Amino acid sequence: MAAVMAAVVMAAVVMAAVVMAIAIRLLQTAEWRSGGPVEELPLSVAFLPYEAGTSFSDGWITVKVGNVEGAIIRGVVVTSSEGHFITLGEPLVAGPSRQFNMFQNLQGYPPTDSRFGPLEPAIGATIPPGPMGLELLIGLRIERDEYAVRDSVTIRYTVGGRKYQTTVPYRIVFCPSTMTEAGCEERFYSSALWDAPS
Repeated sequence: MAAVMAAVVMAAVVMAAVVMAIAIRLLQTAEWRSGGPVEELPLSVAFLPYEAGTSFSDGWITVKVGNVEGAIIRGVVVTSSEGHFITLGEPLVAGPSRQFNMFQNLQGYPPTDSRFGPLEPAIGATIPPGPMGLELLIGLRIERDEYAVRDSVTIRYTVGGRKYQTTVPYRIVFCPSTMTEAGCEERFYSSALWDAPS
């Protein structure tokens, strides 16, 4: 009987710990509010033919804050809905000295093109005021030769102690070698992630 009671107590303790962890996680997520100064970007999509084992630098996102000073990136969250790929290392940023607004897609990670100028870790980087802002660079590797979708990237940042986040709905659709470009586009546009163009 004592053993049974001990097992019941232990189960209750474990359950309480799980509930507490979930509550803390929800509270932490709720702390990040929308409506901050980072420029909102529209829903967009790019189709990329890639094979298993391919690594590349995703540079589709620029982070701009207008004339606001003191905005600091605190987190970058990549979400996906289908397929298998992994992020490589920590995300980086290219500053306003880069020679272009964005360089969207490069083989390998981190990128080595000198036109980016100095690269630094995204986490902890200050977003400079002005029209260039930062270019966010995320390393991705396709794990399998199959259809995959990178849904969005959420950028968490602080301004004067206030916590904000913005989610960039830029879909990257990885088209496997076994699928035609037309077939890849048809599969994506028929999904819930995008309404097919009229």
